[in-house]
Amino acid sequence: MQTSFLKDSTTRSRVDIWRVFLLGIVLFVGSSSAKLANATENHTLSIAISAPVGALNPHGYGTNAMFAQNLVYEGLTKLDKSGNIIPSLATSWDISPDGRSYTFHLRKGVRFSNGEIFDADVVLLNFTSILQHRERHSWVGLIHALDSIKKLDPYTIVLTLKYPYTLTLDELAFVRPFRFLAKSAFPSDLNLTTYNPTPIGTGAYMLESSSASTITFRKNPYYKDFSSSQSQAPKTPYFDTIIAKIIFEPSARLAALQARQIDAIYGLELVSLDMFNTARKNPRLRTYTSAPLSTILLAINPRTKALESTFARKALVQALDTSALIPSVFGDLAMQATSIYAPNTALLQSVRFPKLPPHQCDMAHTPKDPIELIYPSNNPQQKMLAQIIQSQAKACGIPLRIKGIEPSAYKKHLINNTFELAFTQTWGAPYEPLSHLYSMQKEGHIEYKLLQALESTHAQDFHKHTTQAIHTSTTKELQDHLNTALSLLFDAYILFPIAHQRNAAIVRSEIKGVEMGALVVELPIAEWYQ
Repeated sequence: MQTSFLKDSTTRSRVDIWRVFLLGIVLFVGSSSAKLANATENHTLSIAISAPVGALNPHGYGTNAMFAQNLVYEGLTKLDKSGNIIPSLATSWDISPDGRSYTFHLRKGVRFSNGEIFDADVVLLNFTSILQHRERHSWVGLIHALDSIKKLDPYTIVLTLKYPYTLTLDELAFVRPFRFLAKSAFPSDLNLTTYNPTPIGTGAYMLESSSASTITFRKNPYYKDFSSSQSQAPKTPYFDTIIAKIIFEPSARLAALQARQIDAIYGLELVSLDMFNTARKNPRLRTYTSAPLSTILLAINPRTKALESTFARKALVQALDTSALIPSVFGDLAMQATSIYAPNTALLQSVRFPKLPPHQCDMAHTPKDPIELIYPSNNPQQKMLAQIIQSQAKACGIPLRIKGIEPSAYKKHLINNTFELAFTQTWGAPYEPLSHLYSMQKEGHIEYKLLQALESTHAQDFHKHTTQAIHTSTTKELQDHLNTALSLLFDAYILFPIAHQRNAAIVRSEIKGVEMGALVVELPIAEWYQ
């Protein structure tokens, strides 16, 4: 009996040992499978946007969303976080002593999102397409300066200019039009003005799908970020998929973020002061602001009878106290503007900006006839701004009406110069100051017709010094002409700087690596991780 019991016990022990062993194998395999699943997990980031992204034509304007163009396409140069020009698809460049020849050495091993090779032939093809339609891109000074482009070898190109052009490297960093489309996506006539190609670029992401409510981007499998130091390996984005959800209402965007339906809201136009302040109190959210990037301005139309006189325009400017506007309208999302551009680059820090006149009521020159200030009806910030300006003007005896205008109609009023007072803004880096000042020579920009309304010699002198600043090859001449151009613009009292605006973001606390860029339209999500 005892022997039988011992045999049974031994048998049971062996069975138990095998069970434990088998269970261990199952747990190990299960654990390994889980790790493998996590290793291949699709990392998805959801963001809010306010409008569709368009066709993503690399050389297109209008409905082509700049943040999306910047995700999909790259240029020869780009901006770093401090606003400095650094290499992108070009690793380096040489400039001839006369400033008329730029030799670019292209990055090897770069591929488009469909696997095509990026090389000198692709650069030549894209520039040929752009230069076939110079008028379409005439707002860019480099279009007029560029004489020819030549391929020296598979990874070297030379841009030859008609004259020295200070802004060459800056304008090559623009989000459009100097970005590169894959060769296979071009039509036979290279005409991208009438044809929207499949958006195939070398950027961090590629467009996967687009609907009325959602746009999906997928990580470019060939993309590598070489902007880190040479001692570090090139980086690839952490997030495999970016889902951009179109949410029109600001309050709905914040509600979606709080409900974890989205992970981030990024951009000056998407984040209101109320949203920002509410998010600050939520421990599950993080708020971020950039350095001042662009300037919101009051445009003052000299064609208005009450504002024909420079003295009347100056009296209006002196009636406004911008220091009282900032806390209530912008909070921490802006700082008081003392110049048309925020001094956030080496060039702008070297400029001698004229001083704004002191805040006071100049009753001798105060406009007596009623003046109308219009603002976009969907912009609560500008509505509040208009209301405070109305109150300040009234305190100095200036009769000022305010009126909200439907957004598309508002843009037409600005372009057609059919307004008395309105809000506009500068473009930020890399457009400031020279590219923005140059654009004032081109019809279709609000400042063009404001300048045309002045005495002809005033506008001519301004344009002359702007052009000379751009064409000079010495730093001193550049600064001298730029200072003169800015003084002429200031003395006209047609643009009054109100606030230097910061970019803003609200992001779930789990998202790391968030750094605000120097480009207003940049969405630097390729650097984010979780």
